[in-house]
Amino acid sequence: MVEAFQNVYEYLKKCGHKPKLNVMDNECSKAVKDYLQKEETRIQFVEADNHSVNASERAMQTIKNHFLAGLVTVAKEFPIQLWCELLMHCQLTINLLRTSRLDPTKSAFEILEGKFDYNRTPICPPGTKALVYVDPKNRATWAPHALDGWYISPAMQHYRCGRYWIPETRGIRIANSTKLFPTHCQVPTLSQDDETIITAARLVQELKGAVPATIQQKLQHVKQLQ
Repeated sequence: MVEAFQNVYEYLKKCGHKPKLNVMDNECSKAVKDYLQKEETRIQFVEADNHSVNASERAMQTIKNHFLAGLVTVAKEFPIQLWCELLMHCQLTINLLRTSRLDPTKSAFEILEGKFDYNRTPICPPGTKALVYVDPKNRATWAPHALDGWYISPAMQHYRCGRYWIPETRGIRIANSTKLFPTHCQVPTLSQDDETIITAARLVQELKGAVPATIQQKLQHVKQLQ
């Protein structure tokens, strides 16, 4: 328990948000009390079985419900023994969804880590089946060009990469060149109606513009008309 508190305190202090108050039930051990006092954190106890007042109990209920919601999105063939590997994905997404108490205009993640860039770090549903590309230098001549895998979480320190569990090696691989096969949702694509609306908007914009003078403008004009 003390080690768990130490890990949380080290992370929050690194982000510049050292806790000043800790609300917990009266079953707290003396070792935890001593650690909190050493960190100069004020302790506030609540009565036993009163979960509505206990902030930690309310937080645990929220994170458990969010984690269960993530588990039902995994593919049916996903190895359930890998549930612990989904905790990072769960923590990331819930902090992106929750607003900060310090600044309601920002997410809890932004307060701790800064603004999240979805283009640099794409997020997929946890437990999504995937094909992970294998570089030619790492495979035999007639070997398949990809391996079966399971999407675990985004790779936060890599550009547009994710963490994938590879059953063949029984390990996690960080990869960018992948093909995902979502079970409960479809990959968004442009329909013919969308293409028609976009083309019409470009055509109207082109016709409203000035008469093309240069060769480049004339070629662009002809392209839009086509």
